[in-house]
Amino acid sequence: HTLCKPGDVIMCVSDGVHDNLDAYQLGKSPEELGLSVPSWKDVGEREADAVKARFMRDMLLGMINQEQKEIAAQRASGVTSGPEVSIPVHITRRLIKHAMETTQKSRDWMSCNKGRLPEDYKTFPGKMDHITCLAFTVGEPPTPS
Repeated sequence: HTLCKPGDVIMCVSDGVHDNLDAYQLGKSPEELGLSVPSWKDVGEREADAVKARFMRDMLLGMINQEQKEIAAQRASGVTSGPEVSIPVHITRRLIKHAMETTQKSRDWMSCNKGRLPEDYKTFPGKMDHITCLAFTVGEPPTPS
């Protein structure tokens, strides 16, 4: 665990969001993540969890940084579309968009084929599931009166 401070963003997501950030579910091999084995079956559980957590963290930070750049560019250009939206709203939208884009091939396949989706995360990355995402910014603690 870690202590949060004012300005931190806390995210709560369902497995429909979480699984679409998982390296295995995205069809990434251990070798692609710097390990010396070709299959996740050859990776110990602790090591796999640590490597996948770093992958997920880096992916989330990349999404957040991209959102911040886009927000800054919009502000700098003076082009806005409606009222200003908070960072948590942007993050939530980005995560939901990512899950939808990640599972598009699977949804297309399911709409044209009968039966179960082939279990091939390289060809059909991600996991189709319910998507829920809540993000909020930690505020200042109340001052005692």
